[in-house]
Amino acid sequence: MPPTGASLGGNRFSLLMESPNRKRKKSKPLPKESFPLLPTVKRNNPKFLVANTLDTKKPLNRYSCFAVHKALKGISSEIDNISELKDGSLLLLVKNDIVANKFLSTKKLADICDINFELHKNLNSVKGTIYAPCLNYVSEKEIIENLKDQGVSDVYKFLKHKDGKTNPSGVLLLTFDRYYLPEKIEVSWYTTKVRPYYPNPMRCKSCQLLGHTYKRCDKTPACDNCSLPPHSPTPCSRTLCANCFGNHPSSSKTCPKFTQMKQILTIKTDNKCTMREAIHIHKQQIPQLNPNSSSFADTVKEKTKSQTTQQQNIVSENTSDLENINENSENEIHNIENNKAIVNNNSTTNTLINAQTTNAVDDSVPNGTSVSDFISQLQFIPSDFVPQISNFLSTSSSVPNPTMDTQNLMP
Repeated sequence: MPPTGASLGGNRFSLLMESPNRKRKKSKPLPKESFPLLPTVKRNNPKFLVANTLDTKKPLNRYSCFAVHKALKGISSEIDNISELKDGSLLLLVKNDIVANKFLSTKKLADICDINFELHKNLNSVKGTIYAPCLNYVSEKEIIENLKDQGVSDVYKFLKHKDGKTNPSGVLLLTFDRYYLPEKIEVSWYTTKVRPYYPNPMRCKSCQLLGHTYKRCDKTPACDNCSLPPHSPTPCSRTLCANCFGNHPSSSKTCPKFTQMKQILTIKTDNKCTMREAIHIHKQQIPQLNPNSSSFADTVKEKTKSQTTQQQNIVSENTSDLENINENSENEIHNIENNKAIVNNNSTTNTLINAQTTNAVDDSVPNGTSVSDFISQLQFIPSDFVPQISNFLSTSSSVPNPTMDTQNLMP
């Protein structure tokens, strides 16, 4: 018998199937040594310092800026930024704690004056929020004590109000004694993410204006809804915001002024700058949002220019109308004078014809003067009429003809 292939049966794809007794091998997890952790890069912790003289009558801005700058560089050259404050003192940003300690230990600025350096009260800390329900029933003092090694210097617990009851929300506001906000924090065996905290604008509960609280308010109290003096229990007659004068309560979170202040505070938090600097940065960012928008001065200038052009066009149109009226008036006056002359000529012609046909002597014709001579002396008869009138008078009969049509004398 010749050799034949293996009998595959009816299903030729059975050879491709796995054996029913074969088990899949489980993949073993790789050991941690295969992926070692990257080394943590230690970041500098910059510090803000305030430098001022001990003589309150003569701040640092009264001295030579060149001499003061050289003296500060003599203490340490690791200064990132120097700016002047309102009271004449200087705000220094140094690279780290070591440099800050050099300045804090300095009591005399070269041969210029006695000086005092101190840490800024607000700019050397950063705030962030965490969600840690495990700390709801832990005291704030204990939280600070156990998280102190991670830079936590203050804790505030946010509460939630529901059905008239106050309960912890699990959200905590942590203040870190650092320049940079950490990405995460270890709370016992929990690891929680730290989010940046952007405060809401302050709003006075008395006058309803933004920027201060009722503890420092010296303005007239106002209603939250209508901005009028308090009138409870009388209902409000209108809805008016005390900040933007819009049709909404002063406490509305959609108020344009509230949104603007929120943006400024965000810039202040991210850039770690003063409020005045944050407002300046915010003003610079506004044109970038709409680069094609024109300023208020340009808009007013363009509108004034268009109004002036429109007024000039109106004046020119009125002037042309007046000129047309004057021309028409002159033409009408000229036509009236011509018509008067024609009427006078017709009346004179009729008088002469009647006088010739009736052989009557007219007192208006001087004695010894012929009719043709008299006609030529008339002032109002055009020269074209004179020969026709003379011919007519010479050829006419002496008998009056009452049916004579004097209109045929017209050229």
